[in-house]
Amino acid sequence: MARRRSRSTQPASTASPAPAADGKTRLAVPLLAAAIVLAYANSLSTPFQFDDFGPIETEVARQSAPQVTPTVQPSVQVAGRPIVRLTFALNYAWGGRDVTGYHVFNIAVHIVCTLLFFFLVRYTLMRWAIGDWQQSAFRVALWSALIWALHPLNTGSVTYVSARSESLMAMWYLSTLLAAMQAHGPRHRLLWSTTAVAFCALGMATKESMVTAPLLVLLLDRAFVFSSFKQAFIDRGRLYAALAATWSVLAVLILSGARAESVGFSLGVSPWTYLLNQAEVIMDYLRRSLWPYPLVFAYGEPRALALADVLPQGALILGLAALAWWGWWKAPRIGVLALAFFVVLAPTSSVVPIATEVGAERRMYLPLMTLILLAVLLGCVFWRTKASPASSAEDNAARLAPVWRLVGATAPIVVCMLLAVLTIQRNTEYATAEGLWRSTLDRWPSAIAHRNLATVLRQTGRGNEAIEHLRATLTEHPEMRGAIGQTLFEQGRFDEALVELRAYLDRTVAPGSDAEANARVVAAASLGKLGRSGEARDLLLELIARRSDYVPAYLALGDIYFQRGEFADAQQSYRRFLTYEPAHEGALTNLGISAVNTGQLAEAIPVLQRVVEARPRNSSAHRNLAVALAHAGRLDEAIAHVEEAARLAPTDTAIQELSRQLRATQPVKR
Repeated sequence: MARRRSRSTQPASTASPAPAADGKTRLAVPLLAAAIVLAYANSLSTPFQFDDFGPIETEVARQSAPQVTPTVQPSVQVAGRPIVRLTFALNYAWGGRDVTGYHVFNIAVHIVCTLLFFFLVRYTLMRWAIGDWQQSAFRVALWSALIWALHPLNTGSVTYVSARSESLMAMWYLSTLLAAMQAHGPRHRLLWSTTAVAFCALGMATKESMVTAPLLVLLLDRAFVFSSFKQAFIDRGRLYAALAATWSVLAVLILSGARAESVGFSLGVSPWTYLLNQAEVIMDYLRRSLWPYPLVFAYGEPRALALADVLPQGALILGLAALAWWGWWKAPRIGVLALAFFVVLAPTSSVVPIATEVGAERRMYLPLMTLILLAVLLGCVFWRTKASPASSAEDNAARLAPVWRLVGATAPIVVCMLLAVLTIQRNTEYATAEGLWRSTLDRWPSAIAHRNLATVLRQTGRGNEAIEHLRATLTEHPEMRGAIGQTLFEQGRFDEALVELRAYLDRTVAPGSDAEANARVVAAASLGKLGRSGEARDLLLELIARRSDYVPAYLALGDIYFQRGEFADAQQSYRRFLTYEPAHEGALTNLGISAVNTGQLAEAIPVLQRVVEARPRNSSAHRNLAVALAHAGRLDEAIAHVEEAARLAPTDTAIQELSRQLRATQPVKR
């Protein structure tokens, strides 16, 4: 893939022998790892949040039913990303739902990325840097890697478990760059080139942002090794072709449609709208890179913006991009860093709409490296200028030189300590879902933040507060009327629930969808609670006529028949439902009671016995079985179960009365 370079193409004046590891380098490895462990130790018990549950449930479904593994659809977080999905499968196989193992894995990947960044910077500076930069290679690489490793912006890829796709992709990306740079050495060039291609292919199977890796290899070669792109292609054309060939891996995964629901041009977000949103988001990325407090967990969906809304941000970004190109033109070895920022960020921050998420902290995982390395290099230049007495003929400058040397020595330490504290503090914000979404809503209000906070509030029994947050999303998401109706039903506000559900069914929901079917089921339940069981029955019969595959409708219809005392029809509905959900205790209980009322005790007793076996400490289960047994004339068994019910619920007067009645009918033994 890469043949030996002729002497005419090698800039001998700037190339140095391949650097070997020294004592300082061997000390840097445990130092970087220890710093990361200390900064992220408090994240090990952080619970799963938001999208974290998707990959876990995928593995639960896959491993609990291996015979149907091919039909298990991966969650959106791992769809089209087989390497990411594999890591979740391994985590689940080793620790199930225990969150610790997932965090340990994420932290380990972050350590590997940090070390790769360190070695890439050190190797590049020692081999191709000019003058004093070779002597400063270790210091620049160490501080750049340490500052990046501790930066709180990276918690979006480390502490947030499901965002590991970003750090995994970065690991392959950095490995590709490092192997490609090593392939310039005098030994094992073919091996290093092959390794670079293998890493690049793994990255393509990890996340779509890997698409820019072959281009960045070319840019680094041009900046540090070759005097022109022509020379680069002459010497390494086969390597570039092989790296580009790994795009086929990405193409196959994309064409499978795995990410069609979240990324693409047919999801209602135009490329222009998405690009305008990126002007706002990228400026926020830059601001939080410089001062990472407070941070934003979720940026929400793209908003309808006009050019005038983001003109200042857009103009500034265009200016920075122009400056990056100018830097590349004048000094490629510095300009390549600024250019790399835009190249690496381009897949998620350009014109290809990601309709479900306009921005994310984790997307800065790799681009942040270029910003920090630039900052460290500029800091070194400034420090050298101020710390050298020879830099100025003035006596005052000479007197201040020791002060500047002290500042240069202590400033990176202070910065790293501050970043570590902010990272530790940021980790605590992931401790509760409510706290995470409330902070997100305060810092970057969006419909997603309102909606997910509402979900948390519903789960904790604060439905009324949840409804207010759901109403805040209606302008952008009128389909949230369905969730409002569901929540109102849960709160016992049946009239209001019916109003919202009817509006949802009439104006918003797609006919024939599961969302429509669920809304009709909840509307029918609301009608039943309001005493309008006839309307509820008709609504459900109409739904079943159109959607005979929608299983919850049979349970709801059975409940309506049960409420109306039409027990034979109730039995039929419950039986149909139980063919799909055979362990549903509510359906089993009502089926048993219905069978008692229709005199079908041969069906009632086994069904109610199943409920008792499933819930042996449930007094109602024992009472219901006792009634069925009593009707069948099996009084001794009935009394045994009613006594158990009385023991479990000693204050339940109805059970006590049933026990007295059964004992009164028990024949006296002679």
